[in-house]
Amino acid sequence: MSNIFVSHSSLDRAEAEEVVEQLRRMGHEALFLDTDAKDGIPAGQEWEHTLYVRLRACRAVVVIHSANWQASRWGFVEAAYARTLGKHIFPVLIDDQPIDGLLADRQAIDLRSMP
Repeated sequence: MSNIFVSHSSLDRAEAEEVVEQLRRMGHEALFLDTDAKDGIPAGQEWEHTLYVRLRACRAVVVIHSANWQASRWGFVEAAYARTLGKHIFPVLIDDQPIDGLLADRQAIDLRSMP
């Protein structure tokens, strides 16, 4: 099961995939990204149930934070559920959308100036 759950907007899929690759290069192997061909949600599987199962099983949640993520109903659901479960949450900033709400009390990782 995955140790790190990656929450993202589908509009930020490329950025989420890049963060997952960076985490893998750092030695993290048990990652869950819903669209990942190997470890994501297979076609035909009940995706909502799978998200809840993976959130319960993970140790940490990386939020690919953007205006798209904040506009996503599922971004809020995933963050709220992770907080309820007491998961470690790491916001990763990819645009200039200010952090507010559920993540306002978390120190963020700023990737906006990374090449």
